[in-house]
Amino acid sequence: MLNFSFRFNGLIEAAITQEQEKCWKIPSKSRNGVAYLVTIADQCDCSDEINSHCVRCGVCAYQVHCTCPDGYKAGVSCLHAHAVATFAVGASTMLRPPRHPLGTGSCSISSSTNKDGNICAQQDAGSEQCALELEPDYGSSSSTVAHPPENICSQDFTKEEYQVNEGIQARMSEISRSLLKSNRGHVLKEWNNILHDAMQKLPRDVIESKAFPRRSILQTTGAGPKPSRIQPQYKSRSKLEYEKRKKRQYIDGSDSEVERQRILSIDRKQLQTCFVCGRRNPDEDFENDVYWVSCSNNTVCKAWAHMICCTGVGSQCSICKHGQWQLEEV
Repeated sequence: MLNFSFRFNGLIEAAITQEQEKCWKIPSKSRNGVAYLVTIADQCDCSDEINSHCVRCGVCAYQVHCTCPDGYKAGVSCLHAHAVATFAVGASTMLRPPRHPLGTGSCSISSSTNKDGNICAQQDAGSEQCALELEPDYGSSSSTVAHPPENICSQDFTKEEYQVNEGIQARMSEISRSLLKSNRGHVLKEWNNILHDAMQKLPRDVIESKAFPRRSILQTTGAGPKPSRIQPQYKSRSKLEYEKRKKRQYIDGSDSEVERQRILSIDRKQLQTCFVCGRRNPDEDFENDVYWVSCSNNTVCKAWAHMICCTGVGSQCSICKHGQWQLEEV
């Protein structure tokens, strides 16, 4: 439910004019020369469980429509609708009588005796026939003060005392540094004994409770510590590429001569792979007629090749560019 308070003067009733049977025109206060139309429908779909009627004027956001921008908000009545329901003549009779949310229950009639001795009938506040409207007394000087719950007061008191304790600890820390700089260890020892005796007077559950884990004091000078990683260290892309290049790199100069001698010591009859095409046998068309040639530069090259893969016997070796191809029997 919505409960709006109106600030109006004596001219508001005169400003509302009835255009049709269920339509009123009310001028805009912020825009000169602009007026809005407030229309009241026949009925609404509100029930006791779902009710959007105002508890003061009885206006419903789904029954009363206004042409102002605020009138298109679902479930919310604009000020113009409240003004028409409150001050327009005959508008309140078209709306449901306002009912206070505290007025629930069945309707019953009870009798009471007044001062003159006459018996008069009274109705309960929960009946739908008798509308209960509670108007706050704004002019009354008496007011009720809501006291906060006890647990909230206790929390506030604890926070205040904690702040006082922090101030005392800061002052004690300054005194300790001063005594340390002045090399007055006997005063520090006496003071430590006083604090130890004072701590023994605290409740036992406080003394035996474990302290909250705190972060160690960080150093103020020098390089900071390098804690170990929580997760295992993963290799970066650049490091992986470097390892691949290292595996693919050629043999360094110190071992090149040894490797060359090892290759030259291999028997040529075991090198039955062509140095040109890289295959053991040539194409299938020449499978029954395979001829091999070798380089005449035996001390350096020792290359083998199919005759059909090179330019022929006596031509220059395409591997070392120094020897010549010669026919070899395999």
